[in-house]
Amino acid sequence: MTFLSSSLSLSSSAPSSPSSSGEGGYTVQIAAYNVKSQAQAMVDKLKKRGYDARVSGTSAPFRVRIGRYPTQAQANAVLRSLKAKQIEGFVVKAE
Repeated sequence: MTFLSSSLSLSSSAPSSPSSSGEGGYTVQIAAYNVKSQAQAMVDKLKKRGYDARVSGTSAPFRVRIGRYPTQAQANAVLRSLKAKQIEGFVVKAE
């Protein structure tokens, strides 16, 4: 299952920087895959565009998430920025 269109152009610049400590209370999930290699391929594409993307989970579904933000408000601001670039997602508690 995926929430991100494979035809999506990700040429826009990355959203504002996440927490510099690498830890945060919230993150933005943009996709989930049953196959880890597919999730990793999306992460690689996002990283090339400057996003702080990662695969979350050790078994299916493998979730593709962007950033770690200390507040839900900051994560929602990034989500709005992503949606403006036609990247759908939702805010979740960071793992």
